[in-house]
Amino acid sequence: MLELLVVRIPGSIEPLERGDRFEDPLNKALKKLGGCVGGGTAFETSPEFRVTGCDIDVEVKDLARALPLIRDTFTSANAPAGTTVTHADSRKVLLRFTKSGVREFAPSKKVVKKSFVDSCPWQRGEVLAYRLAPNRYVLLHVCGFGQTGPVFWVPEWCGSNIPGHDELRQIVLKEPEYYRLGAPYEAWRSSETDRDERRLTRTGLTVPPRPKGQRFWFPGSLIRWWKSFERMLKELFGVVKVSPAVRLSHELGLWVQSVHVAVWQPAGAVTKADAKRQFYAQASDFRRSHPERKRYAATEELKAFVAALKSAFDGKDVWNGTFRASEGYVVVPIVRTKARVVLPVIARLASEHRLACYYPETEKLTQAQR
Repeated sequence: MLELLVVRIPGSIEPLERGDRFEDPLNKALKKLGGCVGGGTAFETSPEFRVTGCDIDVEVKDLARALPLIRDTFTSANAPAGTTVTHADSRKVLLRFTKSGVREFAPSKKVVKKSFVDSCPWQRGEVLAYRLAPNRYVLLHVCGFGQTGPVFWVPEWCGSNIPGHDELRQIVLKEPEYYRLGAPYEAWRSSETDRDERRLTRTGLTVPPRPKGQRFWFPGSLIRWWKSFERMLKELFGVVKVSPAVRLSHELGLWVQSVHVAVWQPAGAVTKADAKRQFYAQASDFRRSHPERKRYAATEELKAFVAALKSAFDGKDVWNGTFRASEGYVVVPIVRTKARVVLPVIARLASEHRLACYYPETEKLTQAQR
């Protein structure tokens, strides 16, 4: 039987470092005993954005044999003091890394994993309403059952009243716009109490899913623990507050470790609403086509701006990707920790070259008069 362990690592450890420094060596060490099955990044947004730690979910077949391998792997990787390895079911800390060494705690004589097995009591194609918060419902379109739990596609709707069947059908068949809704989710539970069945309402409507359950830009389905799935829905539909970076990550798939700024040569005056609408069209590369997307010319002013910006930071590690004047609509990806230095330079150069400049996290738009 597989047992789930949660590794919590404090410090400014971003996803790439987490994978290279910890997950890859751990997968190699565990081999046939198990491996990493998930992970996440913790961060603060006030007074400034900073990464505060990360989690790694590990599944193992033999806890007694796996623990020494996990201990040695994290010791070799110089895991920071405060790193813990916890048994997910019992909540018992099994390893704690301190400044003086590793403290080991013997697992319970018999760590019993709950024999709960999830099921899918709904028909394929059935439309459910799930109450995220008082008077806030989302829709779940049942696509079937995966290896660990039911598979849902989430239509792009959240409201206080469940619509009638005609409107429900239109909502379910509508193409999504948000990045996070580009695939169905296999939302699994480790226990019956993970999902509150009292918050589920069967609408009585059935809409046949697309062939093979595939929808839109992601092939297959994404697997998430139910609590993580529910949290994502609350963030996506504004039930809980999130930072602007997380909002753009959910809606456009932009990396939270980057600050994005758009610079282009508009044909005329641009309003903030126009700038936001165009940014969402241009930055949604995951969508094969976007009705709002326009083509912008790579003007001499834009070429001069890009050349000057790259020259100003030549040899400095401030970019989290590439950008070119030939794109016409230039989205500049900045390393978040460098944004305070880079943003004023972008604003100044855009003004000097009479270009429009839009910062989506604050929805700030500047446009020099031509």
